[in-house]
Amino acid sequence: IALPELLLKWLERLISLRKEALRYEEMAGIRKDEKDPVLEILERRRKQTLFLREKLLDEKTTTFGVVTTSNSLPVEIAKRTIKELEASGIKVNLVVVNKCRKNCEEIGKVFRKKVITVELLENEPTGVETLKKVGSSILKELSLP
Repeated sequence: IALPELLLKWLERLISLRKEALRYEEMAGIRKDEKDPVLEILERRRKQTLFLREKLLDEKTTTFGVVTTSNSLPVEIAKRTIKELEASGIKVNLVVVNKCRKNCEEIGKVFRKKVITVELLENEPTGVETLKKVGSSILKELSLP
């Protein structure tokens, strides 16, 4: 979430500097009042970043979730990550516990969030079709309030 904000500030500064450079070129007679392709690209990137930020912060279209495994250290890291995200105003609605062996329901109680478990598979899911199956099983369980 900080990335779009940082990118916006950076782009706004670049746009400002580019406009200043164009003014100097006009004053020096090097450039006439014509469209600048660099400025157009910067403005387009700024609009795209604003759109991205809006989508990321819209709770109606975006859900933030944390993925962890059932081991104790990753669970603690996930708890800390959720705490930090929520302290910065990002509501975390979902926890995905990957590679569950047993007692994953107990882990779910720790988070007090919607928890989806992905069972430990015999083989690592690779390839588009296998990943689609795993994704479909997650989406079937996903029904947020």
